[in-house]
Amino acid sequence: MELRKPSDFVKWIWAAPAVVLAVAVLLLWGSRKTLREQLKHSQEVAAQLEGEKEWTQGLLDVLASPDTITVKLAGTRNTPGGRGVAHYHASSGRVFYTAVLPALPAGKTYQMWLVPKEGHPVSAGVFSSGKPELEKVWAAQVPRNFLAKEFEVTVEPAGGMQLPSGETVLLGAL
Repeated sequence: MELRKPSDFVKWIWAAPAVVLAVAVLLLWGSRKTLREQLKHSQEVAAQLEGEKEWTQGLLDVLASPDTITVKLAGTRNTPGGRGVAHYHASSGRVFYTAVLPALPAGKTYQMWLVPKEGHPVSAGVFSSGKPELEKVWAAQVPRNFLAKEFEVTVEPAGGMQLPSGETVLLGAL
């Protein structure tokens, strides 16, 4: 019977922990990668929530301000069942609005306009509608202290226009 050298025995004793350690390192490396991906996703969600918080705070500021002008929008003869509401805070240039209108065909969009007493209308953005049970609030930033006499919604080509060109479907005067 041959006796092994103590150095061979020590090598085998350390081999098992070395394998366990190597497996642990690989698992931790994989966990680190997963955690980085989760952290990145969490940061994206946090940034999105922060943007939504700021948007909501802006809406609340406009609605709570005594300087906010609220205008009911009524359908025209082209859309007798159409309706909406615009909230305009002139000193900040913020406009929030809702609209209940029928869905449009592909290639068309609705566009909100602030119409001044003199000069050209200013766009307050494009939007789509068609699901009255899910009314949405749209927001726009327009020039501060713009003196509007009315709000108008028109049907425009997708992407909107620089000036109104389509039929008027909602109208509200100040």
